Amino acid sequence: MAAVPVAIERAALRIKIDASVTDGTLAIFADHDLLLTTGLRDHAAADPAALEKLLPAGPHQLRVALYRADKSLQTEKEGLGELRADSENTLIIRVTKRPKMLVRRETALEVIWPSAISPQRQPSPDRPRLLRPLSRTIA
Repeated sequence: MAAVPVAIERAALRIKIDASVTDGTLAIFADHDLLLTTGLRDHAAADPAALEKLLPAGPHQLRVALYRADKSLQTEKEGLGELRADSENTLIIRVTKRPKMLVRRETALEVIWPSAISPQRQPSPDRPRLLRPLSRTIA
């Protein structure tokens, strides 16, 4: 008996990069596979960059690494992202400089993982809304 191929549902991972820093390189991994490397100089414009990669729907171990210009690791963040074919899956990455002490500034990496904010569900028109029972006060 031959195995029946199973269609794997795919989901688009949208990657938005907002960088106010021009030195360094971002590397984005999903399940230990490299998805993207990009220089911050390319994304330091006023508009955040938006990229898209197709992955199988479901949970993925995601990692964002920021490398210095000399290719040494500066910082990285890891998290679990849940990708769904029927929703927008956005990985938001912000790279900024922030004050660390009085004079020194450090590069900060902020990441918002896909499905960190669940979409608001709209009530279905064919599903009746539940009403609260009316409470009566008897005087």
